[in-house]
Amino acid sequence: MTMRRVALSILLITGLASICSAALAGRTDTADADVMALDALRERISAAAGLADAQRTELLAQLDSAHGDRASAAQVLTDTVRIEAEAARAEAEARAIERELERSSTGVAEAERARIQTLETPEALEEELRALEARIEPLRREQQTLAASLDALDVGNGSSLARLRETIGTLEQRLAGAQGTDLESQATRTRQLAELELRRAELKRAEIDEGTAELRRRVLELKLRRLRQQLGEAEALASVVQARLGERSESELAELLRQLDSEANALAEAADPLRDAAATNLSLGREFSSANARLTAMRIDAARVQHERERIERALRDAASRLALGADTEAVGAVLLRERQRLPQPEGLQREVSSLREEAVQIRLRLFDLADAGSALEIQRNDLHRALEEADARDPAILARVDGLLQTRDELLRRLETSLRRLLERIEQAEVALDAQLAASLQLKALLDRQLFWIPSHRSVDFEWLRAQPAGWFDLLAPGRLVESSARAIDAVFARPWSVLAGGLLVVALFVLQQRARQVLPELARPTRTIREDSYRHTWQALGWTLLAALPWAALAWLCGRLLQHAGDPGRYTHSIGTALAALAGSIALFTFLRWLVIDNGLAHAHFRWTRARRDALARIVPQAALVLLPAQFLSTLALVRGQDLAIDTAGRSLLIVFAIACGLLFHWLLAPGRLWSPRGGVVEPVRLRQALRIGLPALLGLTVGLTLAGYVFTASVLVLCLWQTGGALLLVSLLHGLLGRWFLLGERRIALHRAEERRAAALAEGVSDGELPADIEADRLDIQSISAQTKRLLRALSATALVLLLFWVWADILPALQRLDEIALWSFSDKTADGSAIVGQVSLRAALLGAAVLMLTVIAARNLPGLLEIGLLTRVQIDAPTRYAITSVARYAIVILGVIIGLGFLGMRWSQLQWMAAALTVGLGFGLQEIFANFVSGLILLFERPFRVGDVITIGEFTGRVTRIRTRATTILDFDNREVVIPNKAFITDRLTNWTLTDSMTRVTIRVGVAYGSDVAQVHRLLLQAAAECPHIASEPSPRTWLLAFGPSSLDFELRVFVPAIDQRLLAQSDLHGRIATLLAEHGIEIAFPQMDLHVRDMPRAPAAEDEGEAARAR
Repeated sequence: MTMRRVALSILLITGLASICSAALAGRTDTADADVMALDALRERISAAAGLADAQRTELLAQLDSAHGDRASAAQVLTDTVRIEAEAARAEAEARAIERELERSSTGVAEAERARIQTLETPEALEEELRALEARIEPLRREQQTLAASLDALDVGNGSSLARLRETIGTLEQRLAGAQGTDLESQATRTRQLAELELRRAELKRAEIDEGTAELRRRVLELKLRRLRQQLGEAEALASVVQARLGERSESELAELLRQLDSEANALAEAADPLRDAAATNLSLGREFSSANARLTAMRIDAARVQHERERIERALRDAASRLALGADTEAVGAVLLRERQRLPQPEGLQREVSSLREEAVQIRLRLFDLADAGSALEIQRNDLHRALEEADARDPAILARVDGLLQTRDELLRRLETSLRRLLERIEQAEVALDAQLAASLQLKALLDRQLFWIPSHRSVDFEWLRAQPAGWFDLLAPGRLVESSARAIDAVFARPWSVLAGGLLVVALFVLQQRARQVLPELARPTRTIREDSYRHTWQALGWTLLAALPWAALAWLCGRLLQHAGDPGRYTHSIGTALAALAGSIALFTFLRWLVIDNGLAHAHFRWTRARRDALARIVPQAALVLLPAQFLSTLALVRGQDLAIDTAGRSLLIVFAIACGLLFHWLLAPGRLWSPRGGVVEPVRLRQALRIGLPALLGLTVGLTLAGYVFTASVLVLCLWQTGGALLLVSLLHGLLGRWFLLGERRIALHRAEERRAAALAEGVSDGELPADIEADRLDIQSISAQTKRLLRALSATALVLLLFWVWADILPALQRLDEIALWSFSDKTADGSAIVGQVSLRAALLGAAVLMLTVIAARNLPGLLEIGLLTRVQIDAPTRYAITSVARYAIVILGVIIGLGFLGMRWSQLQWMAAALTVGLGFGLQEIFANFVSGLILLFERPFRVGDVITIGEFTGRVTRIRTRATTILDFDNREVVIPNKAFITDRLTNWTLTDSMTRVTIRVGVAYGSDVAQVHRLLLQAAAECPHIASEPSPRTWLLAFGPSSLDFELRVFVPAIDQRLLAQSDLHGRIATLLAEHGIEIAFPQMDLHVRDMPRAPAAEDEGEAARAR
């Protein structure tokens, strides 16, 4: 910065400071007046009589907001004055730091090094190292703070200035157009004035920030330079101390071990107590040496972990700064991709932390043992003296030797305890640093995964990219490096002969087992054709042999990859080839497994009963797909593992395009009619799902090709990898579906065989000859289509659940990237906080997609989850069918209500809005649709109160029948004429209802019989009871009873009262009793009376024939 620019900056700062000071002084003068005006308006609002409570609360909340804005404005102005004062001092501070940096600190550093060289004892060196570390840690924290401040300055506040000016303009327009003198208008105007004052103060602070940013950036950079210089000097001194400490400790420990070893050798032929004491001292010395070696290693590891932690934190700040600036070019994408590749694996860090924690626990336990050993030294001394006395070795020289050994042990215990405590301290420090490194790594990984998916990692394809193809392929397939890798592999074979021999024998054994599988699989398929010989273990054995047959080539590739990894150094070409080859083993196993899965009499043919069209399609396409996809995967993995930008940009991108195109063609061919989608029993085309997958999967892979050409190589590689893993997940779910289907099928077969045997036994019992008996049920008559509908639903539900879980696991890497969709706002909505203040929220694209997904899943769950609940849980507990129906119905209602509330909440409709909408809808529709609402509420009452259940026989009004369905609006009963009668639910609440089977299905049947006068009454009673006893449909308890009820006009009226156990037996019992009573009474000569009437005629009229004869005689 030139002197003229510095002078202009100082003048600008001085002028702004004067303005802000005057504004602050004016603000102070008017503060009391503003408070008084606010208090007066608050009192008027509180005392106003015509305001509702809700309106009064809202106006007072506006005044509270105005008071808070004015207090915030005062604080902003104070901060502005402070910033101006700091900026005024910045130039002088910068010059002072520059002069300090110009002065060389070499002399001071040399003096410190010379002083360190004078330190002789390890204790003094250890104290010096601790003092240096105490200096280094605050410097590192200050460095992080300065770097964060510098990053914040680099981001700038241009966008905030624009937003503030826009907000101020909007508020000024509102205030200019505001009219009215009522309390509501005054409160709104007061709040807007306070907000305008706050925004103007923020604008002034932002302008001063912008004007002084260059000067403050210069000061921060100079401070950072000074701090890095101090930190470098302190770290260099710490390295010198560590080296000096290692040298002194190593030489001292070597001398100590030499003395202990010579003493143990000298006492090798002495008495047992002396020899054991010397051996114990030697063991403690070796442990002390190991602890010091571990302490030295931990010092080096601590420095390494600290530097790695600082690198990751710096990378995190840099990435956040770049993204905050809105940079989304391929250059930024390339930098972020390199940081993503350099990230340590969180699993490795977690294992390292766990190892350190376990080591710390062991050290703490060892410290307890050392404390006990130190306190027991006097007891050991007395025991040794007593043992020597018993051995007649009371020589004073020997006793002095014993005392010397124990004194040495005491010193060793103290030094070992000190060393272990220092080691424990270092381990705890390393654990804290590793935890911080792990947290920073996870934070950086989350940031990169969220942003890198949407940023191009390379430039788009152009002529320059085409011209770079030969160089990229040569870099990937350099012949010279291939020859060197071959030589290294040969050297590794001779260096590890026994390991190579063991691996070779394993591969040979797998190839032998593969040949054996060709014979075993047809043998395992033969029992599946006969029910009596079939067993589920045959399927498990076939699966095991199929897996063994798929392993040889994959094992060979993995072992060769591991050999090359051991032959080369990490990051070098040989090691990269080994890594790519080992990663290829999984795909080789997948293709080989598919080829063995679909062979004749194999697992898919004999056990899963896949159709020939499906097996032929897979058998035809798998070798062709492997020929294209395996080399493309190997070379693309090699390019990514090597991490060379040229190879990734050219060869890696080309291979990714080839891989995506090949996978798209593969899916398009397999999903054609009559190939992969060929279930047993046939399918009626067109199948919408198959058509959608045949178009959607190739289209998605075509999208990845377009993304690759556009430069989104990282995005396309992640998508292709997820799609490839999705294929593996589908294969795994297909295997699970086949295994479960096979298990269910065997259960159905056993049931069918048991029923057939029962029918056969019953036929033999009836005297049917063997030639007339039905033949045994064979396997071909029962396949997967013979499984019951309930079992099929459970099988589909289990397979779908497994597929959803696997897909969620496969696509989990893309889920963080979807958080970027939160930045895309679709529409806004208004809501209120707990204190009643209004807020404005936005519905992002991610929230809209989640809301649509929740609503869609709600529909699916409402259709399937209650049925799955009934199949999977309720049928396995002691709950009757009507209760299960009520539970599933309530579960369906709960799913719909919760799903709609959650889904609409994602779309911006909060419950505070939905409840008023529901209330308004209820009031509005309550009049026009009151019957429907009444029936709905009545349906809920019926489900919870349960005056009847599904399956009960009820009578309501003129209808009697069995309940078949209870819905929200109406209930359906099936009467005895097999007619379905739909009755509104309201009728069951308001009308009289008879439930024949609510608590007890037993009902009474009454048979009335009239016999002629003169019949034997006792005999009639006996015959009626005999008819009841012979009827099979009558319950024995309560017992039948007969009664002579009345003397009728023409008969003696008897009544037989019996009980039947079920409602559907009433008509059977009545029919049987009527017929048997008629038969018994007729056999015993008892006449069943019928109505009779005697006609008495007082005046007999003249016969018509006599009158006609008299008239004829007179006529003659």
